[in-house]
Amino acid sequence: MNIHLYSNSAALKKAYEKIYSAECHLRAWYRFNNNTIYLNVQDLHVGILAHELAHAIIDHFLTVRPPGQTAEILARYVDTHIERGFVN
Repeated sequence: MNIHLYSNSAALKKAYEKIYSAECHLRAWYRFNNNTIYLNVQDLHVGILAHELAHAIIDHFLTVRPPGQTAEILARYVDTHIERGFVN
C-alpha cells in the first residue's frame, strides 16, 4: 500500500482532479486501483487515517469485496469508534 501526503487542501484537490478529471469534494480518499491513500497533512487526524486504512483492509482482506456503500459504513464505524476509544 502507498500513502500520498499533500501539504494542504489545494494540493490534495489538484491531485484528485488530475486522477479523476473531476472536482474534488473529499478531505481524503483511498483508491483501490493503485492501493493508495491520499491525505492532506493539515487536515490529518487519527480518524481520517483509520477510515482510509479501513477501506484498504476491507478491499484487500475480505473474501468478497463488498459494495461501495457497505465499505463506507464499515470505514465510518472504524473512524467513529477509534476516536471514542472503543477500538484498540
